Amino acid sequence: MPAGVQWVMVVAGTVVTAVLFTGRLERRSGMVLLRSRPLTDAEAVAPAMTGLCRRGVGPADRDVLVATRDWGLTPYGFRRRTVVLPIGLIHAAETGRVTVEQVTALVAHGCGPLQTGMCRKDPALTLRTIPAQLVVSVCARIAGSRAGFPWCRWVAREDGGRWARLAQSIAQGRAAISAVVAGVVALS
Repeated sequence: MPAGVQWVMVVAGTVVTAVLFTGRLERRSGMVLLRSRPLTDAEAVAPAMTGLCRRGVGPADRDVLVATRDWGLTPYGFRRRTVVLPIGLIHAAETGRVTVEQVTALVAHGCGPLQTGMCRKDPALTLRTIPAQLVVSVCARIAGSRAGFPWCRWVAREDGGRWARLAQSIAQGRAAISAVVAGVVALS
């Protein structure tokens, strides 16, 4: 790759990361990085959202996105104002596997960390860890196949843990520990 193209990519990545750290474009970055879409009024979780908003707990002042590839049941926060509902939760509500009260409780638990500022996913961190996420997903696919290599199993298991520990120490405000962890991650 030519040096000029590399320079443009580094500068553009730094600018985008700085914009994401300021909280701007939070909704749009959530839609792109998490492959999500906005929640519509016709979906089965609407009664739960209305109940939460009446109690003052819900996402009335928050953006609500639906992660289209996440089949779990647990909503989570993205940055400061966005709650992400997995498509699995919406599907379970539509088929009647979970009740409105259960959906209400799950969404309230997803909103809780946003109120304290401890979100599970940060757009800037998600953007910067795309290369590691790619390596982990490729190795997880290889390790899951019959022709899996032992080193792929190790990478799929260990690399995700390193990045999670780094993200957790940064989120808890421990800059010195974060620097040490970042060094270990970079050297390994």
